[in-house]
Amino acid sequence: MKAARISGTENYAEEAPELLKRYESISFADAHGPVLHLIPPAPCHVLDIGAGTGRDAAGFATLGHSVVAVEPTEELRRGAMLLHSSPMIEWLDDSLPNLAAVRARSEEFHDVMLSAVWMHPDEAQRRMAMPSNIFRRCAIFRDCDRLAAFANGKQAILLPIFKLPGANVIQTVDSIKAALPQLLAAISPTVKLEVLSDRTQTIRASVADVQFTLMLTIALVVMVIFIFLRSLWATIIPSVAVPLALVKVISCPFAVLASDGSVRP
Repeated sequence: MKAARISGTENYAEEAPELLKRYESISFADAHGPVLHLIPPAPCHVLDIGAGTGRDAAGFATLGHSVVAVEPTEELRRGAMLLHSSPMIEWLDDSLPNLAAVRARSEEFHDVMLSAVWMHPDEAQRRMAMPSNIFRRCAIFRDCDRLAAFANGKQAILLPIFKLPGANVIQTVDSIKAALPQLLAAISPTVKLEVLSDRTQTIRASVADVQFTLMLTIALVVMVIFIFLRSLWATIIPSVAVPLALVKVISCPFAVLASDGSVRP
């Protein structure tokens, strides 16, 4: 049975190729250096919840630990299995908050990894996943009673923000950045606030590339017409017609004439 997907991971399947490149660009040691001393000596049995690209699971395996890697997104799981093929890693299609497949195994783990995972469940899912004292009462979370977050090697409070379905991601990020000065003014000056990840950077770059390509195409068309016709007035006509045609083609899909004569976006 396919694992239920928790909130905040809806687009992981579509973004799997980019996520594989992004997460693999940072090594296991660089990502978790400040807490590696907390990991028990090998050999240990490790549960990696939300294993993603398999970077951390592979890191534990390299240290001599056996790992059960839990990842509900099939596209990430397939990519991770290709990148980090190891007999020390066993992959499971399972997910918070229930972890039904993990619990059904009735195994005990010395170390539980929730790297870039705990921010995804909403409040109700968190209560379901970790009721009071579950780390001490549940066999699969044996001897694990502390949670910590680190950014750039320092302990921090991470605040991931996800857009609602249908929202414009660029507008969402711009509104968040516009609100940051107000947030900084409301907290202690000793607290440092910084943006660790902005996924709109690639989107903005893609839009800029499309805009540049369109402008370059129009300029080349006008230039070629002028070179062959050697007439300014004959060149002005296509220089106006081509942009207008592009605007019309792009705008048509966004407006559909309804049967009652109104226009629906």
